[in-house]
Amino acid sequence: MLFDLTGQVAIVKGGSRGLGLESALGLGEAGARVVVTGRRTEWLEQASRTLAEAGVESARAHHQRHLRARTDRVAFFPTRLAQHTMDEHEEALLDRLPIGRFPELWEIRGVVVFLASRASSCITGQVIAVDGGMVSG
Repeated sequence: MLFDLTGQVAIVKGGSRGLGLESALGLGEAGARVVVTGRRTEWLEQASRTLAEAGVESARAHHQRHLRARTDRVAFFPTRLAQHTMDEHEEALLDRLPIGRFPELWEIRGVVVFLASRASSCITGQVIAVDGGMVSG
């Protein structure tokens, strides 16, 4: 199947909370075995429980601060890091979103599974904005 990740292993850096955990859930739902990494053991343990409850086969790995990856996000998702800004500037931010609301965490799952699957095999060097239309609006 085009979006089936059975037999694949997905490593999700920062997979213990927020968008990382949602990405791990989506990858697991598509059949991948998931390894989540993070710096805080208590968050990793909670993530493992959440994944197990969802029926996702997973493992966890603690990493130090020097592990780096570059990611760009143009939307404000309701995460621990963005919540203060979202609360402080809600009206101005919502005015820039043609969908009229902030994206929900689960909405990242589809694009993550798409990019990890055979469905995206001819896509390279593209930025897919999961931003409620903020860039184009």
